[in-house]
Amino acid sequence: MSTETVRSVEKWYAENQPRPSPHCSLLKMESNTPDDTAHGGIWIAAVAAGWLGSICFWNKGDVTSMMVHRATRNEKILMIGFEDQGRVWIICLNAFFEHLLSEQ
Repeated sequence: MSTETVRSVEKWYAENQPRPSPHCSLLKMESNTPDDTAHGGIWIAAVAAGWLGSICFWNKGDVTSMMVHRATRNEKILMIGFEDQGRVWIICLNAFFEHLLSEQ
Protein backbone atom coordinates (compact mmCIF):
# COMPACT_ATOMS: atom_id res chain seq x y z
CA MET A 1 0.00 0.00 0.00
CA SER A 2 1.05 3.58 -0.58
CA THR A 3 -0.33 7.09 -0.50
CA GLU A 4 -0.02 7.43 -4.26
CA THR A 5 -3.73 7.09 -5.09
CA VAL A 6 -5.06 9.96 -2.98
CA ARG A 7 -2.20 12.27 -3.87
CA SER A 8 -2.58 11.46 -7.59
CA VAL A 9 -6.33 12.15 -7.57
CA GLU A 10 -5.77 15.40 -5.64
CA LYS A 11 -3.24 16.47 -8.26
CA TRP A 12 -5.56 15.50 -11.13
CA TYR A 13 -8.44 17.45 -9.57
CA ALA A 14 -6.27 20.54 -9.06
CA GLU A 15 -5.07 20.44 -12.67
CA ASN A 16 -8.27 19.28 -14.39
CA GLN A 17 -11.09 20.32 -12.12
CA PRO A 18 -14.17 20.11 -14.29
CA ARG A 19 -15.85 23.49 -14.51
CA PRO A 20 -19.52 23.87 -13.63
CA SER A 21 -21.63 23.80 -16.78
CA PRO A 22 -25.27 23.29 -17.76
CA HIS A 23 -24.54 19.54 -17.66
CA CYS A 24 -22.63 19.40 -14.37
CA SER A 25 -23.44 22.15 -11.90
CA LEU A 26 -21.74 21.26 -8.61
CA LEU A 27 -18.42 19.60 -8.00
CA LYS A 28 -16.74 18.97 -4.68
CA MET A 29 -13.55 17.18 -3.71
CA GLU A 30 -12.49 16.27 -0.21
CA SER A 31 -9.60 14.14 1.00
CA ASN A 32 -9.23 12.47 4.37
CA THR A 33 -5.84 11.60 5.88
CA PRO A 34 -4.18 11.40 2.45
CA ASP A 35 -0.84 10.22 3.89
CA ASP A 36 -2.39 7.24 5.69
CA THR A 37 -1.79 4.11 3.61
CA ALA A 38 -4.61 2.14 5.26
CA HIS A 39 -7.31 4.77 5.78
CA GLY A 40 -6.46 7.65 3.43
CA GLY A 41 -9.17 8.42 0.92
CA ILE A 42 -10.53 11.03 -1.45
CA TRP A 43 -14.12 11.72 -2.42
CA ILE A 44 -15.48 13.59 -5.44
CA ALA A 45 -19.15 14.50 -5.78
CA ALA A 46 -20.96 15.91 -8.80
CA VAL A 47 -24.47 17.03 -9.68
CA ALA A 48 -25.47 16.53 -13.30
CA ALA A 49 -28.76 17.37 -15.01
CA GLY A 50 -30.37 14.04 -14.15
CA TRP A 51 -27.98 12.44 -11.68
CA LEU A 52 -26.13 12.91 -8.40
CA GLY A 53 -22.85 11.04 -8.32
CA SER A 54 -19.89 10.34 -6.10
CA ILE A 55 -16.68 8.43 -6.43
CA CYS A 56 -14.28 7.56 -3.62
CA PHE A 57 -10.72 6.27 -3.90
CA TRP A 58 -8.78 4.74 -1.03
CA ASN A 59 -5.02 4.37 -0.72
CA LYS A 60 -5.57 0.72 0.18
CA GLY A 61 -6.84 0.15 -3.38
CA ASP A 62 -10.63 0.28 -3.24
CA VAL A 63 -12.87 2.41 -5.44
CA THR A 64 -16.55 3.04 -4.76
CA SER A 65 -18.76 4.83 -7.24
CA MET A 66 -22.48 5.58 -6.94
CA MET A 67 -25.04 7.52 -8.94
CA VAL A 68 -28.61 8.36 -7.95
CA HIS A 69 -31.21 9.47 -10.50
CA ARG A 70 -32.63 12.77 -9.27
CA ALA A 71 -36.24 12.15 -10.34
CA THR A 72 -36.69 8.42 -9.70
CA ARG A 73 -34.10 7.91 -6.92
CA ASN A 74 -32.88 4.79 -8.77
CA GLU A 75 -29.31 3.94 -7.81
CA LYS A 76 -26.39 2.71 -9.84
CA ILE A 77 -23.65 1.36 -7.63
CA LEU A 78 -20.21 0.19 -8.72
CA MET A 79 -17.61 -1.08 -6.29
CA ILE A 80 -14.21 -2.25 -7.46
CA GLY A 81 -11.41 -3.53 -5.27
CA PHE A 82 -7.95 -4.04 -6.67
CA GLU A 83 -4.50 -4.55 -5.25
CA ASP A 84 -2.27 -3.27 -8.05
CA GLN A 85 -3.41 0.32 -8.29
CA GLY A 86 -1.01 1.68 -10.86
CA ARG A 87 -2.96 4.30 -12.82
CA VAL A 88 -6.29 2.47 -12.69
CA TRP A 89 -7.75 5.42 -10.75
CA ILE A 90 -7.62 7.66 -13.84
CA ILE A 91 -9.60 5.10 -15.87
CA CYS A 92 -12.22 4.92 -13.11
CA LEU A 93 -12.40 8.71 -12.79
CA ASN A 94 -12.78 9.28 -16.52
CA ALA A 95 -15.43 6.55 -16.76
CA PHE A 96 -17.33 8.08 -13.82
CA PHE A 97 -17.56 11.52 -15.44
CA GLU A 98 -18.35 10.10 -18.88
CA HIS A 99 -21.15 7.96 -17.43
CA LEU A 100 -22.51 10.75 -15.24
CA LEU A 101 -22.67 13.23 -18.10
CA SER A 102 -24.02 10.75 -20.66
CA GLU A 103 -27.01 9.85 -18.47
CA GLN A 104 -29.00 13.05 -19.05
